[in-house]
Amino acid sequence: MKFSKIIFDMDGVITTEQAYWTTAALTVKSMLDKGFNTTDPQEIKEIRAEIFQNDDTIRLCKDIGINSNWDLGFVVYVASQLIDTRDFRKVYDYIHDLNLTALDLYKFLEDKGYPRNQGVWLEMQDYFQQWYLGDDGYQKVNGKKPSVNGRTGFMNNEMPMFDPSELKAFFEKLINSGATLAIATGRLAYEVVPAMKRWGLFEYFDERSISTYDYVEKAQVLCDETIAKPHPYCFLKALLGTDYPDEKILSGDYDKTLSGTALAVGDAGADILSAQAGGMSFAAVLTGVAGENAREYFVKQKADYIFDNVFCLTEIYKRR
Repeated sequence: MKFSKIIFDMDGVITTEQAYWTTAALTVKSMLDKGFNTTDPQEIKEIRAEIFQNDDTIRLCKDIGINSNWDLGFVVYVASQLIDTRDFRKVYDYIHDLNLTALDLYKFLEDKGYPRNQGVWLEMQDYFQQWYLGDDGYQKVNGKKPSVNGRTGFMNNEMPMFDPSELKAFFEKLINSGATLAIATGRLAYEVVPAMKRWGLFEYFDERSISTYDYVEKAQVLCDETIAKPHPYCFLKALLGTDYPDEKILSGDYDKTLSGTALAVGDAGADILSAQAGGMSFAAVLTGVAGENAREYFVKQKADYIFDNVFCLTEIYKRR
């Protein structure tokens, strides 16, 4: 096996993002219309289509390196406020014309009075969790009642990208070839781990190599810059182990040769930028929101491999 550790992003690679994107759209709607609630599937579908312009805005944000769906909703909402519009095609055009990468965009919004991880961002995160977790889940996790009742939670709609039996066989093949499987995701552990266990996939991953957003939140206090993807922290935490000190990761105090033994797998701009910043090889999979249209982007970003889906990773064996 060429790589001793294979680090998977989750959304768009192993799990679908449909529930997350819908939640992000409803979060923006809730910020615009406080107290809003609906359970009508058709209305929900129309809200997402309008706010994200039939997912054009999602593709745009992914391309510039926005990885978290909290950030997706935040950027779209704040842009609508900055140009004072509910015309979300104009919001798309505004974000597009700024022509900024994710980290530069966050700095731009902070200069405009909308800092990440503060104020409006935290308010949006709370709305998002109400929609995503549902009434019972939100109260269990946050220890308080939601501001609006009657939500069952989109977390319950999570689905794997492929049939679990096919994924199990694939993971077994990688492990039998000598690879340790890891995760580097922008999701919180209580979101991704139960789903992986429910599908019977969790057991294939080294628990010490599962890097979730919980670690990002904990380590963020040590750094002035944002350390969510496309910062390399998330992939490095999976590579070095979740027990490896954050101070050493952020200061670069680790064996750099280990990066050469790892392959990061992702579907988005934030993934490849994060992996490359960490010195890792990168395999792009075209199962994200942009699909085949993402190929040109990954070619420009000099991805080491570009595959139709994760199963094509076995092609690496044939290139030895």
